Amino acid sequence: MPKDTSLLSRETRFDKQTFHRLRKRRHPNDPHAVLFLRLHRQRQSFLLKQNFASVFDQLNQLHSVRYFDGSNNVEKAVVMKPLGDCKFVSAMYGHAGQNSKTPCYVCNLAWSTHGSDTASLENFDFEFSGEIRTLSDLKKTGVPLLDVDPLNAGPPGVHTILGICQYYCIDWLIAMAINFDTGSSSPANLKQLKKDLKKLVLETEETTNLVDSLESSLERINDAVTTIQKNCKTTKPKQKNSSHCTSSFCIVGSSKKSSFRDSSIFQCTSCKAAVHDVCAFYITEEQRLLMDQSNAVCLDCRHGMIPSIPDRLSLALEIQKSVNEQLLQAQDILEVADNERLKLEQHLKGSRIRSEVSTRQLLEAALRSIGCDSRIWYQDLTGNQARKFLRHSSIDKVLAVFTSNSRRAPNASEKNKEE
Repeated sequence: MPKDTSLLSRETRFDKQTFHRLRKRRHPNDPHAVLFLRLHRQRQSFLLKQNFASVFDQLNQLHSVRYFDGSNNVEKAVVMKPLGDCKFVSAMYGHAGQNSKTPCYVCNLAWSTHGSDTASLENFDFEFSGEIRTLSDLKKTGVPLLDVDPLNAGPPGVHTILGICQYYCIDWLIAMAINFDTGSSSPANLKQLKKDLKKLVLETEETTNLVDSLESSLERINDAVTTIQKNCKTTKPKQKNSSHCTSSFCIVGSSKKSSFRDSSIFQCTSCKAAVHDVCAFYITEEQRLLMDQSNAVCLDCRHGMIPSIPDRLSLALEIQKSVNEQLLQAQDILEVADNERLKLEQHLKGSRIRSEVSTRQLLEAALRSIGCDSRIWYQDLTGNQARKFLRHSSIDKVLAVFTSNSRRAPNASEKNKEE
């Protein structure tokens, strides 16, 4: 029993390793005041009821503590204050959690936690709060595990500090270092840089698919041109066989059997003839998609006449030129997008691009020297790392990377002068 006469408080603390403790308010960090009640390693959800029901029942029955102080019997009321991360407190109260429309377990204020309207320290109105949740309200919609009003639940202090430190300090410094290295004058925003990388990756993938498609189309039209040119030189038409379609000139039947293995036959919506796609000059993926949508017309019907073989060759050469130009343009776009993607990816990873040391590498070296290199842990900063990072000496060492580095990001006016 405690020997002082201060009001007792009972904290319920949870983190990655869950525990309860009874402590004296006057000496909250006294290790001798810790009472370990139960360990919970599963995910923090309302499944706590299944594993912790007996513990919460006992806590709900703990209203006072009696002890003898040496001369008198003393009875003290117990004040319960749930403390821990948001996931646990939400699970304990049966709250929907931090991805819901109303993320706070204390009030019912609604705000966005994702997308372009995400609430942040910069745009959140801290002077306004929603209607305070009460224990009686929670019992109408669920089964709270602890009989304590949510207003008595403390904020997740350590997690809040870690989040602010990571997002507004570490991430900002990394983005600033990347801006120094790239010469960008845009605001330092690591999250936006990661979005930019994601867009570049998507653009690279889409352009790669386009290049592959155009290369396949160019190969098809090249084979078609070769076949037509050979038939221009001969006066004796090739004998028709089972591979011929009903086109006035079947490219597939007049070529080597292996040239158009992927060719398909469609029915002309005008004359109802069965024609190969390549014989109607449906070469590109867009044209073949049009054919698959039952809107395809054969070459003869499109021109209102039966083109001669020289006329077909002229049309094929025009298509060949157009596809080749599209391919060259797509290849140029792919080269630019892939170079930008690779450069930004290397900057985000902190890789050395040139022979000299980058600002990003200098920043990582400074963070590593104070024990705050996030790559060591492959996660965000821990509590001890954040404490080290926020020391005056550590802050001075990290900021010295930018003040001593001659390569700095130009401002908007300087950039306009250069242009």
